[in-house]
Amino acid sequence: MYTTKMPDIVFKLNGGKYAIEIETGSQSNLMKRLRKKVKDLNSKYDDLLFVVTNRNYASKYRKLGKTVEMRYLKSCLDRIIKSRQ
Repeated sequence: MYTTKMPDIVFKLNGGKYAIEIETGSQSNLMKRLRKKVKDLNSKYDDLLFVVTNRNYASKYRKLGKTVEMRYLKSCLDRIIKSRQ
């Protein structure tokens, strides 16, 4: 787990590298900062997933990439695991 420039969670699965960003949507100028971060992370990882803690922010993050609400995280991870087997 990292604190700033890197993703919050990183894991490897069957040769693929995955990154998860957990977002609360509470910071100002967040989207500007995230656009650059997404570009950097997409070049380093096979897949990047945003997990939003507040469902009201999901549509904002979907503009940047794959986004899932916290309540659906387990089913999303199950799909990722199943697709990599």
